[in-house]
Amino acid sequence: TRQIEQKNIVANEIAFDSNYEVTLYLDNVTVQLGKRTSYDEQIGALKGILDSLQGRTGTVDMRNYTKENGDVIFKEQWFLDFTKNMCKKWKKSKNMLD
Repeated sequence: TRQIEQKNIVANEIAFDSNYEVTLYLDNVTVQLGKRTSYDEQIGALKGILDSLQGRTGTVDMRNYTKENGDVIFKEQWFLDFTKNMCKKWKKSKNMLD
């Protein structure tokens, strides 16, 4: 939490799942950090990423991020909602065929 505060990142919640993977919940963005011994690199890059996403809503996946590879995936919320709805429709139509 100290690293997050030092970068002036305001997280509404910091959550750990059953595998001890870290997720930050901000106002409009969810940030998946994963499980590590140190989050210095990710948090160091996160402020710039969040600045570039101002006004957008979605999920930032930094679970595989390193300074060397720069792997960051951003999924817009509309895309996540669309995918979720399509999966529901597919499952419903599949059940009708069974």
